[in-house]
Amino acid sequence: MAITDRRKRRRTTAAATSDDKPSKQALVPRRGRKSVAAVNRFADLPFDVLLEIFSHALPLDILHVSWVCHSLRGVVMTKSSRGTWKAARRNADNMPEPFPGMSEPGWAHFVFIKICNFCWKKKVAKPDFHLRCRICPACSEHHLIARNDLKNSMPVHDRTQVDVIFLLLDAHDTVYQRCKLKDTYALLGDYEDVETELRYRTGSTTKDFILDRLESKVRNQKHADLCLHWYNIGLVLRRKEIAIAKTDRRTAIYEKLSALGYKDDLDIMGINTPIGYRRGMRHEFEDHPLVKQNRPLTDRVLAEKVRNMCRTRERKLIELERKKVALTFFRSFKQSLLTTTRLYPSIADFLLLAPVKAIIDRPGDDSVSVPDFDPILPQMDAFYHTWRTEVHARVLAIADPAHASEHTSPESTLARLRLATNSLFCEYCSFYPDVPRDYRYFRKGGITFKPLFYPEYLTHHCAFKGWNHEQYHLTGGVDDTTCSIDGNLYLRTSLTPQGTYLKKSFMTTLVDGLVVMAGMDPSTATVDDMDSCGVLFECGVCRDAALQIQARHLRSWREMVTHGVKKHFFDSAAFLEELTKMADVPEGWEVSRTVYEDLMYECVHCLDLSTEKLGGQTLVQLRAHIRSVHEQDQQVEGVDYRRLYGMPDTPRRMTMFLKRSAAPSL
Repeated sequence: MAITDRRKRRRTTAAATSDDKPSKQALVPRRGRKSVAAVNRFADLPFDVLLEIFSHALPLDILHVSWVCHSLRGVVMTKSSRGTWKAARRNADNMPEPFPGMSEPGWAHFVFIKICNFCWKKKVAKPDFHLRCRICPACSEHHLIARNDLKNSMPVHDRTQVDVIFLLLDAHDTVYQRCKLKDTYALLGDYEDVETELRYRTGSTTKDFILDRLESKVRNQKHADLCLHWYNIGLVLRRKEIAIAKTDRRTAIYEKLSALGYKDDLDIMGINTPIGYRRGMRHEFEDHPLVKQNRPLTDRVLAEKVRNMCRTRERKLIELERKKVALTFFRSFKQSLLTTTRLYPSIADFLLLAPVKAIIDRPGDDSVSVPDFDPILPQMDAFYHTWRTEVHARVLAIADPAHASEHTSPESTLARLRLATNSLFCEYCSFYPDVPRDYRYFRKGGITFKPLFYPEYLTHHCAFKGWNHEQYHLTGGVDDTTCSIDGNLYLRTSLTPQGTYLKKSFMTTLVDGLVVMAGMDPSTATVDDMDSCGVLFECGVCRDAALQIQARHLRSWREMVTHGVKKHFFDSAAFLEELTKMADVPEGWEVSRTVYEDLMYECVHCLDLSTEKLGGQTLVQLRAHIRSVHEQDQQVEGVDYRRLYGMPDTPRRMTMFLKRSAAPSL
């Protein structure tokens, strides 16, 4: 059985003489001639010899052979090759036999070829033995039918017929791919066939049809369970085989690198064992594209791995040293501006500046010093204004998205942010019921809420830090601590209000009501206007409970926002109706205690270092920090610490606790 090459052969010119050069057409080799000749010689073997050879292979191997050419396909796709397919199934860990009505090649294709059996385009990882098909998410929407969905879309008197039809179908109880709820799924074509048969059959023929379908369904379900068990065992064994191959390859790379003299570098990077005790380097080493493969190690791959590891690590070390110099320059610049009240960016924003990146990414291994950054000083003021404009625009896009596009100038954007109604709250510092099913739990308490007003959301710590992935996923064994904070646990980032700050309708309604009660217009009242008006509010819902203990609570508008969300989240309408404005202490009552807002300060010595506390500290905490960390018993404001940006000169009054006045003595 010779295989003919169907490609058109190119005509060659006459043989060149000794005086003439060979033609260009004659020098071009014919591609595939050797492979075609090899297949020809293999196909010329006797029929029984070929079948005996294929009987020692796996079903997938025979399937691949059938795709080589028509001649070999004619060998393995005949009825006489059925014994070869059965022997191949026994080689595949006693692979179960096909379902009734399915051929051996079709069974092998269904089990081993990961492609959708409907569109023949998309990859489907796992077969569905109960439905005897592989189906992709897109095709499942058109070729699958769910029992509960079908019953809900039909009249009540027709739902019994759906249950009867599904009782005769090969169905599968599962959460199928894109569907969110567990249901019983069957093929739409099978459902329509059974429905048609039941509609046109009568008498004893219907009974015989139902009995045959029930018997076939029980037989298919048992065989599907057997096939699924065999398939899952194969997956477990394959995972173990791949894990062992990866471990062997990783161990071989480690031993080879150690033998080539890189053991000291591996120890520095934390890979002191083939597995690596250091979690960061375990991720970096094991998940490297050249290491995590399950193929045996070759010298070419090893040489490429060594070059990449050394080159990456050396470059990261150079960049890290230059970043440390940039940090020194930036800290000295910020410390020279302690008397100003402007909010300056952090080192994370400074490193993104184009001139700074040009110095850090400078080619070569030349060292960088602080004077190299001096040409950037004249650009710092422009950099600050650009950064502040971008930050204000990002926050306004969340606080007032409807008018964010209208305010393009920095002045109009800032004026819009100053409005009291454009208040936000931190998603990470707040815990409130977001869906109705959580109401029962939150009625027992547990609501936490952190409102943010201008300019608090420009200094809130949650918007300036993220999880330090570099701590666990190191690059080349170099731990970059330039932007790390809180003991390397978090990473200092640029201001990211998106995903950190939220604005919900319940908070907006509450703030609008407080502004109106204070006698101001919500469209023009700013945060400073509300703070300076000195108006206090009393919660009418809580008044009766407080009067029972001879006490009353007067709160500022800031504290009333927190109180309204935490205590009256579920009855905000009644809360606003019962709210009372108080200009002064009512007659017959006196102030027993007043609670003021804690002023926040920041340590000058820790600016942009890993020991800095984002969001500031109270004065007591800050002094204790300076004594313990910086070993200074005497602290001077403006030298050792300064007030956090946005903090007022005097503490704001938050809550006044009142008690009954003593009766005058006669």
